[in-house]
Amino acid sequence: MFRGDDTPEVSVVGRVGGKAIAGRIDRLVVEQRRVSILDYKTNRPPPTRLEEVPELYLDQMAAYREALARVYPGSEIRCALLWTDGPRFMEIPGALLDGRASP
Repeated sequence: MFRGDDTPEVSVVGRVGGKAIAGRIDRLVVEQRRVSILDYKTNRPPPTRLEEVPELYLDQMAAYREALARVYPGSEIRCALLWTDGPRFMEIPGALLDGRASP
């Protein structure tokens, strides 16, 4: 998933869905037409299925995705979680995040 220029611990601040957000993306990878967001999570035990991912994390990824879509218009914005207990990599489909950050 990650092949471009990557930067650790990227701060994100903005307005998404009428709300102010401030956060830190653990790893951001920017390629020519794609931006990938990776966030590390320490849940023990980690979820094994997308349906088990806490809503809070899905909302967080949706907000980051929407904010970065404004910074990188026309780019595909991909999100993934890395569960450190395992470790287990879990890509979050865009369709699961669509509309979560907006009212």
